[in-house]
Amino acid sequence: MKGLTLSQRVAAKTILVIIFLFKLRNRAARKKIAFGIARLIFAFSPKTRKRSINNLRMAMPDQKSDDRIRYLAVTAYQYIVFGVLENFWFEDIEYTFEMDAATKALITSGGPLSIATMHLSCYEAVPFALQKLTGRVTTLSRVPKFAAGLHSVYAKNGVCCVDKSQAGAFLSLLGKIGSNGVVCLHSDHFGSDTDLDFFQQKTSAPAGSAMLSAYAKTPLLIAYAVLQKNNTYTIHIETVSEFPIGQSPKAFQFAMQAIYRQFETIILQYPEQWCWFYKRWR
Repeated sequence: MKGLTLSQRVAAKTILVIIFLFKLRNRAARKKIAFGIARLIFAFSPKTRKRSINNLRMAMPDQKSDDRIRYLAVTAYQYIVFGVLENFWFEDIEYTFEMDAATKALITSGGPLSIATMHLSCYEAVPFALQKLTGRVTTLSRVPKFAAGLHSVYAKNGVCCVDKSQAGAFLSLLGKIGSNGVVCLHSDHFGSDTDLDFFQQKTSAPAGSAMLSAYAKTPLLIAYAVLQKNNTYTIHIETVSEFPIGQSPKAFQFAMQAIYRQFETIILQYPEQWCWFYKRWR
């Protein structure tokens, strides 16, 4: 708690108390409570609500029903809130992997891998589950000071978490993947690395996963977690390129566009589990 303001310390303690209370209940009850809390937060957060709804409208222009869009926005927010909480009891969660033979061969090869992930359901389930499978996962995150306990969640699951705000963060990731590491990077948010189309709209995106593939000479994959009706997760892993991406801005753009085409398919398949409540198209 050193270095925190009084309000930050109160927030940190509040998070710990909330997690403790959640753990007193079974997982089905935790989900029900989390969904209820998320609905209340969403109802009283006009900016979050507006951005979430607008993002879904951009992603699904053919969806003419405002009620359907609002339903998806609320439901996706519920899944994300529950997913964030699930990080604190990931050891209790059941999950399976879904991948083809070629992708499985890459995962089990013991070699370095660059993996693009997305904000779907419990999005940290991807690095946590992959750590159990490979034992060498690193991810990138910006954890607020008052939520410093989240760093211990990564450590508890054996995942190395590089602070996104630290100087030389990309070099740290490059060092990890250069040591036969598996680096998972959330890639569906706005970024300034490369321009591309996302649901037929011009935007920009981060290209870290493609750049790591290029400079560390690794395959490039996509992975995402889907919460099933029986409350287990399926971790889907797909190969974008079994060969390293070329070391040029054009190659980065081509690779990220391929990833975003797959993101589009995934979002349309699981719209109620994809949530991004910041302005995605800028």
